[in-house]
Amino acid sequence: MSKALNINFSDEKLGLDYLVFNLPRFRTRMLEVAEILHKYGFNSRTYNADTEKYSTILYDKTFTHWLTFTLKNESWNKDNLFIHFKASNSRKIYFLIKRGIFSISQLNCLRFSVNRIDI
Repeated sequence: MSKALNINFSDEKLGLDYLVFNLPRFRTRMLEVAEILHKYGFNSRTYNADTEKYSTILYDKTFTHWLTFTLKNESWNKDNLFIHFKASNSRKIYFLIKRGIFSISQLNCLRFSVNRIDI
């Protein structure tokens, strides 16, 4: 029987460069997630992997941080919500998590995983 991995950034001193969260079966709640993260200073956009086009969801010209929802259309993951944080954006979300300012539990997601982390 495998043990669940508990991810806790509170004691880590990582220099993040890229971070991707995967929220299974959460794509229909993308706007809700964008609104929650917008409160923490993130503009948001989508990237359609099939068309290779970006679309802005929420934008505030005073915000310097972005998150990107990558939309994939393969049948096995088309309902998943992938949230990409690149460069300084990954460091910002890491800072918020580490300080306890933001928690994934605020998204009301039953299942969650870190899909990619580059340090």
